[in-house]
Amino acid sequence: MAASAACWGREDEMSRDLAAKAELVKLARALNTEPDAVAFADSLDATDLHQLREAISGSLYDEHRVVYQRIAAASKLLPAPMTAKIAEHAFPPLISARVAAELGAERAADLAGRLPVGYLADVCIGLDPRKVARIIERIPLDRATEVATELVRRGEFITLGRLIDAATREQLLGVAAEVDSDEALLWIGFYAESPRHLTEAIKALPDERIRRIVHTALDGPAEVHSAGLALMSRVDDARLRRQLGDMAAECAPSSLTALVHTAVDEGFLPEILTVFASMSEASQRSVMTLDVLAEQGVLVALVRATAAADLWDRLLPLVEYIDDDLRARLAALVTEYDDDVLHSVVAIAQRDRRWSDLLPLIGSMTVSGRRRVARFVSELRAPMLRDVVDSAQQYDLWSQLFAVAEYLDADAVGVVYEALGEADQELLAGDLRAVREA
Repeated sequence: MAASAACWGREDEMSRDLAAKAELVKLARALNTEPDAVAFADSLDATDLHQLREAISGSLYDEHRVVYQRIAAASKLLPAPMTAKIAEHAFPPLISARVAAELGAERAADLAGRLPVGYLADVCIGLDPRKVARIIERIPLDRATEVATELVRRGEFITLGRLIDAATREQLLGVAAEVDSDEALLWIGFYAESPRHLTEAIKALPDERIRRIVHTALDGPAEVHSAGLALMSRVDDARLRRQLGDMAAECAPSSLTALVHTAVDEGFLPEILTVFASMSEASQRSVMTLDVLAEQGVLVALVRATAAADLWDRLLPLVEYIDDDLRARLAALVTEYDDDVLHSVVAIAQRDRRWSDLLPLIGSMTVSGRRRVARFVSELRAPMLRDVVDSAQQYDLWSQLFAVAEYLDADAVGVVYEALGEADQELLAGDLRAVREA
């Protein structure tokens, strides 16, 4: 029926909970404390947390920027070997990180080649990648790989995730080839700063390495599931998101079941909806038959998350792949919500032309639910009502159409009747004519 969702382009709707979780950890790092110490900010969304972190980092940097500029200016008076030796033995790595932002890119890259790998790794922890991107891109591949490998050894995934924004494609490939741990790459992606750079970083990897990372995410413990969901839902390229979703669908039902349970337990259902809705039709047909989706607790949580975040454009494409019993239970849960939610469902079906997805759901509703939905369908303008009829004709959904058409108001029934006349559906037109006259 309708094509699966391609790219919604709104990160705050795709992974707000997981993105916020990552931002809290980064905020704690910026304040040199533990994540528990910044739990007071967990009511903020990811965007607000990011802005708060940037403001704090900027304030801490600007407070002593004049000093950093003076050190940078003085260092230019000395030969590079001497400057590197002084920095290593006289300056804490954080100070060197701040000074690097005030040095010229060529000078800073030259110094980086003269400092020990361990010291450079310490410096990277304090770097602001946006301020030193021109330096990072000039670091030779072998040195960049050595430093990244050391950071992986230390478990400094936050630092490496932030560096993705500034790394070159050659550096990304070199580091990925050197780092054998797929889980490490998964966590680096979790802490990436921007969806765009995360997407480009994943695209740079060979397909088989991407598959290994996705399978590692699904076969691992709950915390690794979270990192995997963030990775798959944050990419901003529709084709890549589909590829990741299809790779996830290759995993064993037990792994997919565990992923769903983690999403329910941790509140990450928007992310899993994004992953499922991004899959190809074949993968959707497969995952929507998972027994876990028929568990009442899972189904209730799924509908609750969809209604809360208005994610009907994720859920509707999946409705056609569930069996009649599950569809009826889903319809019953949807109609438990107030009219604002039902209106939103109709509005999204109209906006995205997903009538072929919504009509089967309406057909599974009780009479009371159909009457309520029909009120909002009746408000659609004539061209939109004709879209409903066109979908019924294209996908042979006449019984589902009539399930709602018989409760439309007189004007809407007239529009549907005329559209049916054009489609030469005499039998159904006769039924609607009787309703219209009544």
